[in-house]
Amino acid sequence: MGGVGGAGGAPGMGGAPACVPQCLERACGDDGCEGSCGDCPAGLACSDEGACLGPANELSITDENRLTWDPEAIEVARAYLEVQQGYLAVHIDDDGQPGELLGAQRVGPRMVARTRVELGRRLAATQRLHVILHLDEPRNSRYDPEDPIALSATGEPLVLIYDLAFQSTTTAVDSPYYAYPCPLEQWREDPTDLVADCRCGPNVVALDICKSSTHASQDERFGAGPRIDALPQDHIIRGGFVDAMANEIVFGVRWQDQNHVDPGVIMAVDYVTGDRRIVSGRWVDPNEGYVVYGEGPELHEPYHTLRGPDGNIYSYTWRDDTTDIDGVQIVRIEPATGDRTLVWGSRNPAHGQCTNGAEPPGTQDVQYWKYGFAMDPEGNYYLPTIANGRPAAGRGILRISADGSACTWVTMDGAAPGNLYEAGIGQGYPVDQFNYEGMGWHDGFLYATNNADLIRIDPATGDRRRVAGVGVADASGAVVGRFLEWNPHWDILMFSGKLGPPDVVGGVDLATGTVYQFAQCLNIAENNPFATDCYEGAASTAGLSERPTFVLPDGNWVSAHGNGFALVEPRTGNSVMLSY
Repeated sequence: MGGVGGAGGAPGMGGAPACVPQCLERACGDDGCEGSCGDCPAGLACSDEGACLGPANELSITDENRLTWDPEAIEVARAYLEVQQGYLAVHIDDDGQPGELLGAQRVGPRMVARTRVELGRRLAATQRLHVILHLDEPRNSRYDPEDPIALSATGEPLVLIYDLAFQSTTTAVDSPYYAYPCPLEQWREDPTDLVADCRCGPNVVALDICKSSTHASQDERFGAGPRIDALPQDHIIRGGFVDAMANEIVFGVRWQDQNHVDPGVIMAVDYVTGDRRIVSGRWVDPNEGYVVYGEGPELHEPYHTLRGPDGNIYSYTWRDDTTDIDGVQIVRIEPATGDRTLVWGSRNPAHGQCTNGAEPPGTQDVQYWKYGFAMDPEGNYYLPTIANGRPAAGRGILRISADGSACTWVTMDGAAPGNLYEAGIGQGYPVDQFNYEGMGWHDGFLYATNNADLIRIDPATGDRRRVAGVGVADASGAVVGRFLEWNPHWDILMFSGKLGPPDVVGGVDLATGTVYQFAQCLNIAENNPFATDCYEGAASTAGLSERPTFVLPDGNWVSAHGNGFALVEPRTGNSVMLSY
């Protein structure tokens, strides 16, 4: 017997199979069996693929907002309405519901840029917000909280609950300073990478990390190790160098008390952690009294300390007691042990000495100037002199051989008539009024500051050229510093450590003579191509007189001041306490 079957027929012996609705991946529309998979909510339409879709409205906030946060405004990454205009509203959370309205901003249609909502008041450090995108119905040109909430293309209400937690434009979420912002406009546009932002008054007053060591609380310490402020009176940080392999700055410290005149110690500070250690010299331990690190001759005031081409440490030391045959010394220090060896001493017949060219012979001792020390790639030493003797010598620079056995004049100018060096040594710019101070090498030339000028000296001939200073072509500006260091990040010669005003760190473009000063100030200028020309925070709350500034491998600086060191981000003008 033959059966009868047809589409949609009931199953049965010999009949057609039943129709199965296809709604597994469809929310609406035809189910394929002359039925429906469902209806869309009001305002949404069913697509051919069975999805309930509305206009392509969007609302999003990303973590970028944390980097541009303002206590009086909030920026939303994307607030988009496809068809009609609306309003973006920001409310404070009230037990899980939108509470007080902080502000509203018109949106769309088809606005895709960031939307900034000005808020009615400053927010706390952490705050839960409700950010809601409303449609404007009817179009009444004002925000109405009763207007409908816009839906996304998939029908979700465009409401975001956002936990605003911020730091001072940095990215270290675990930083203890995360909730201390500096909200000024120029600083929001120039985020800092340091752990805290010290570029606004409230933070400088409230946070110890934003204060100098002379203003910070005695209970707050940065870095571990021997404390410089535990030394007796008149202690001061002197010059040094950056040891990038060890993440350290090696520097000298001078101190004195009733038992010791002009003693010194070589220390090191880790420029990542701020930890301090003693390398060599006499220290005053709070519990043990006088302790000497390393063996060898007594270390006097270590005015400037450099690393030699052999890897050892060399310190130019000074003792005001001029009756000491070795009142001025160059001392070699073994980095691992701190052991000291006298390389050269002034007026010591065992070492090479230069005459100042004066008569009679009893007045021929050279008088040295302690504010300058340099070493060349061969390990020779360079010292500045002052005009002394009868007839007086001029002002110049001496070269001491690496083994201390020989002394020669490199350059001299301004000797009095009758002096052996009346004709001078080297030609060029006259240097007869002021002593050389900061000294350093670059591209085979010796550079030295002289009053407010920077002088380039040819070590082979002694010839002098003024490359920067007040009145040099169109690039005038004072060069005032007792420490020179080449900055490879900006291709300028940095200077620091001048006594008294102007109390600045600066740099010189050697090709043009342009002088850039990075001073303490209250405003950020726009005429400096490298960085802000001033800084705020730990480095601006204490004087930098006679203290050095060091250029780190990452381009930031460390400035010595008071009893500690400040980490300076010259690009932004921010500075924080590093070690104290």
